Amino acid sequence: MKIGAFARHFHISIDTVRYYTELGLLVPNKRESQLQFDQNCLDDMHVIIELKKMRFTLQEIHKILSLKRITQFSDMEDLHFLSVMLQEKQRQLSEERDQLNLSIEQIEEKLRSISRQITVENQSGVPLAFIPLLACPHCQKSLDLTDACIQNQEVFHASLHCSCGYQASIKEGILMTTSSVFYTSKLQYSIYDQNTWDDLTPSLVSLWEKGSMWIYKHVREQELAKRVILETNVDVYVFPPKHFATLPSDALYMFSGHGLATLSKLKNRIEQVNPDLRALYIVNSDMMLPIRYASIDLVLDTISFNDYSMFDQVYPLAKLKPYLTERAQILGNHMYYPPGARSLGNIPKLYPDPHPRNFLLDYMEQHIQLHGFAFQKREYIGFTTNPGKYLDYHIKGEKLHLVAYLARRVS
Repeated sequence: MKIGAFARHFHISIDTVRYYTELGLLVPNKRESQLQFDQNCLDDMHVIIELKKMRFTLQEIHKILSLKRITQFSDMEDLHFLSVMLQEKQRQLSEERDQLNLSIEQIEEKLRSISRQITVENQSGVPLAFIPLLACPHCQKSLDLTDACIQNQEVFHASLHCSCGYQASIKEGILMTTSSVFYTSKLQYSIYDQNTWDDLTPSLVSLWEKGSMWIYKHVREQELAKRVILETNVDVYVFPPKHFATLPSDALYMFSGHGLATLSKLKNRIEQVNPDLRALYIVNSDMMLPIRYASIDLVLDTISFNDYSMFDQVYPLAKLKPYLTERAQILGNHMYYPPGARSLGNIPKLYPDPHPRNFLLDYMEQHIQLHGFAFQKREYIGFTTNPGKYLDYHIKGEKLHLVAYLARRVS
């Protein structure tokens, strides 16, 4: 029987037959460079199939076939040896079965635990502590609140007005600005969109995690009591909510992002880990925040400056600077390519109006200093060559680097 007929007889591929032959599980004859499979091969293949159903490995099957070829299991001693091997496999499978049953029970308990959890999304409003900080982004006058729904010192719904004509609103505890649609059509990804998770590689997530841990370490070293902390552009990546579990609740935290869905999910996640955290969530895209000038003490840049510069030729710090106090600090991560990287050429092809020097190291360095900041600490975090489709401009194989920094305002 030729190899093709042999493969069809057992409903397996020719490649599988060749592989078994190379391992010595099958020993066909060879006639003029063609393999011929005789009755012995048929018998051996039946043994292979039977033992595979019993979950024997190919190495174990080879051992049993070798004994069969020598002894044909013709006496009690040979059969006893085979029985010992079968009993050992039975013992192994019993242990695996017990472990599988234990794993199934653990999964069932985890599912029961999840089902017992009562998740109330967006259960908090805007803390009243933020109201004195709200101001018109154009004229800096205090905003008037009307039609407000206030419970437990939190604003859940309200209309915000300025005498100059500026309007905003609070809906389900989230501040909605008039610029909230600026990037909506341009933004392709959101970090909390499950459809994008397959586009993230472990390599990129690990790199970001290292950068976030660096920021977290240095945030913990700051005196945060009664300070105001801002993070913008939280859609593409955000400082992991898990870190807010241990950050002080007497500080004021602000989060700004393009999309309501992302802000809602971030709000819910932070509420789960630290329900006492005083946080303001702002749907905004143009950095014209309804916040009083000179009120922000610390900015968290978790590649948010990179993200903003994908859509605007103005460095984001230029727009944020009026909101910052005289001694404000920035704790950040910046992604960059080496000059001449081909990935840099993809960015203007995919995004309509990026800053031409975004994703270069000196772009961040020059603008940090240009806007009156000085580096206090810097550390190279690492690189990835395969961030995945989440960063659609990246050419696989090129190095995308990440640097962390702490900068303080000096002028």
